[in-house]
Amino acid sequence: MRKRVRCYYCRRLFYPDSRCQNPIACKNTKCQRKRKNASHKQWCDRNPDVQTDRHAVSRSWFAKRPGFWRDYRRKHPKKAERNRCKQRERRNKQRVAKSIPKSAYPPEKQEEIFQLVPLGKGVAKSIPIFVQRVEIQGKNVRLPRALQNQSPYP
Repeated sequence: MRKRVRCYYCRRLFYPDSRCQNPIACKNTKCQRKRKNASHKQWCDRNPDVQTDRHAVSRSWFAKRPGFWRDYRRKHPKKAERNRCKQRERRNKQRVAKSIPKSAYPPEKQEEIFQLVPLGKGVAKSIPIFVQRVEIQGKNVRLPRALQNQSPYP
């Protein structure tokens, strides 16, 4: 009799494939995508030199073809327009997130609002954000595995 396992991502019980050694994700495509992305991120963290090599190769390729993107956008106007629209949405989203000051929150909630600012240099997307402290109650509340063993203090 096979034993059911709880999915790490959606927390549903599922019957794992007998060929899988350590199943953590169900067959749901969203869970599989999250599992694959996490695995890829771990691999990239363990092999940073591969990423720098790939980056150097692509830079040299583009250096040999200076008008590549201009020609591509001219040949594929629908894709270029879609990219412009998506980029506009991303920029607007960032502007909105940046533009909400702490004083915009009600006075009784201001002491519970904190600004998170990245400490190190070279941190990707180093935009300060505001977060609100929320008290979690209940005996069945679990943290993700990545946060369970971390200390809240540096």
